[in-house]
Parts: sequence; structure tokens; C-alpha cells
Amino acid sequence: MTASEAFFIGAYAKALEELKKLPLETQAILLLKRLRNVYYDHKVQPAQFCKGNILNKFAQRPDPESLAVGFPEDEKWSVVEHLLGQPWFYLEQNYHIETVAGNGFYRLTQQGLDKANDADGTVAPDRAVLAALKFLHPDLQSYGHYFYEGKLKEAVSAAFNRVENRFNEIKDASGNTAVTLLSGVVLPRKLIEFGVLRFPFDQLAKGNPTHREAFTDGLKNLFSSAIGWFRNSFQHEPYNLPELSEGDALEYLFVASHILRTIDRMV
Repeated sequence: MTASEAFFIGAYAKALEELKKLPLETQAILLLKRLRNVYYDHKVQPAQFCKGNILNKFAQRPDPESLAVGFPEDEKWSVVEHLLGQPWFYLEQNYHIETVAGNGFYRLTQQGLDKANDADGTVAPDRAVLAALKFLHPDLQSYGHYFYEGKLKEAVSAAFNRVENRFNEIKDASGNTAVTLLSGVVLPRKLIEFGVLRFPFDQLAKGNPTHREAFTDGLKNLFSSAIGWFRNSFQHEPYNLPELSEGDALEYLFVASHILRTIDRMV
């Protein structure tokens, strides 16, 4: 984002409830970028800003300082009130904004300006991608912040780390000493072989042990690949993998989601 470009928080969340679902840090950085856009861009001298002026209920219109551009008119007061709560406090705590001589007026610190000027959070994610997250396994539905932050490889790495951690949780809860010291790609195989995880589709190859064993081996291979391929490549060498589009990242998340749902059926 350059100083000539407008930056609207409303491009990232279309309603207050959607804004509230973002991680607090993301909300705060969006506020920081909007503060820079309103009070710094196109000005000879940066303007100081005051909470009282931003939330002036005696003004002739809601949101007189234009922080909530893009939100529904009937939500603008509520959006501004929300932004001036925890997101504002986050900016103060992390020294992105500072009060001027304790007089109630604020300005961006140099650290805050640097944060506001960097690339994170300057490209609004595809809303269709964000909407699709609700179909993921519950453990992955909160991953929208990775898309807002442009951290797509990190999203994939986190998803398959969650898969590996799920196997470790099952191992620890099983009390089975045969799997206690196992980890990595071998763990899911042994969880199945020692009966900690059961075959999840009772009617599949029922009465045909040879076919059932082949399907079971397929699940073992899928689970081991979740760690040996997906998790390890994105964890250890993401820089050697191609850059991802939002669609690419979403596709990977659905693979992880399917594996997590299958595991749930096997416990």
C-alpha cells in the first residue's frame, strides 16, 4: 500500500460481527493502517487524533473521522466504539501509537508507521475463500487470519501441524505403552496396527479381509503422507515450494480437514 491509496477496514470485514471474528492483532493493525491513511497520507504535517473527536456523537453524521467507511450505516457507531476498545489498547500496549504530552491526543510512533507501511494486511482476501472456511474441520475454521495477513504457507504448515498434534494427543490419551515412544510418520501407522485407531467405515469391504487390509493400508499411507509430505515440506522448506494462491492454500486446508474428520471417526 502506498500513500496515494485509500485503505478501508470495511474492505476486510463487511460487518461488525465479521470484524470481531478476526484475531485482535489483525483488528489492531487494520485500525493502525486506517489511522495512518486518515491522519498522515496527503498531509504536509501529520494530524494528531483524539478519541473524543473520533467518537463524537454530537456530530451531524456517524463516524465523523471516517474510520468505519464501508460498514453499514447503522453499524458505524458500533464499529468505531469497538475499534476504540481492545484494538486501540493493543496499539498503545505495543507502542504503535503514543499520547502527545498526555493531553488526550495521539500520534503514530516510528514503530507504528513502519508497521502500518509494511505489506501485511494490505490485500483483502477473497470473500469466497473466507466463506469456505466454515466448511473445514472445527480445528481449522479460525484460520482466516492467515489469509488477512498474507501468510498462506504458514496456514498450510499450521493445519498439518494440527494433524500431527492430533495423533500425538490420541497416543498420549490411549495409555498404550506400545506407542508411547513413537512419533512422526510411523505413529499413525502404529496407532492403527495396535488398535488405538479403528477402521472408520464398517461397511467398506465387510467380509473381505484382503480388501479391508488394502483399504487400511491406504489410510496408513494417507496419514503418514500428512506428516511426511505435507507437514514436513511446509514446516522445513517452505522457501523451496512455489508461492500459493488463496485457492491453493484453501485446497491444502481441505486436505488437512478431511484427514482430521477421518481421524475423528476412528477414535
